[in-house]
Amino acid sequence: DQIYIGITERLKNDPSGEFNKLLSFLGLSSATYQISSVHTRNYPQPMKPETRHQLESYFRPFNEKLFDFLGERIHEWKDNYN
Repeated sequence: DQIYIGITERLKNDPSGEFNKLLSFLGLSSATYQISSVHTRNYPQPMKPETRHQLESYFRPFNEKLFDFLGERIHEWKDNYN
């Protein structure tokens, strides 16, 4: 109840909305705050499919525990580990 966990993809897609969720969590009034950009990284080449598969397989059980802890799945994550 005392930890706010923000999802980066949600911050990137809706910075003002996520900022207001944080304010609400802290018991503060919502604010009109213009966030011009959220820093993202552009990689010179896409990840190899086999590397993505290895990472998704490795992190699947940890992410499932995270989803259980949060009480929701993170829909912005491509696979959602279904």
